[in-house]
Amino acid sequence: MHRLSKFKIYSNKTSFQHRQPKTTTTAIPTINLVILDIMTPGISGYDACQQIRQWRTLHDLPVVFLSAKKQVKEMQLAYEVGGNAFLSKPIIKEELLARVKTHLQLLESSRSSNNSRNI
Repeated sequence: MHRLSKFKIYSNKTSFQHRQPKTTTTAIPTINLVILDIMTPGISGYDACQQIRQWRTLHDLPVVFLSAKKQVKEMQLAYEVGGNAFLSKPIIKEELLARVKTHLQLLESSRSSNNSRNI
């Protein structure tokens, strides 16, 4: 069984609409990784990442940026706002899966390390 199979994928294109996360009365699933496109309707991926970083740290929630833009300044800005990785479109499936796997492993390692310190 592939190691990533235990992770679920959630997609919610409107969760950052109007620059405020939606609130619900139901439990929010644990999010382990976010993949953001830089150019999205309503809010840029950069702005969404900055909002995410207000409640989750760089080490607590990896953010992978995708973009059709290939300029260095776009990549640099993605890292400045708190991105963990940047991939240019068209996406190479194997590269995306490798980045996701790596960041999920780092997250798992970080959580294990934090749990062992709290014991």
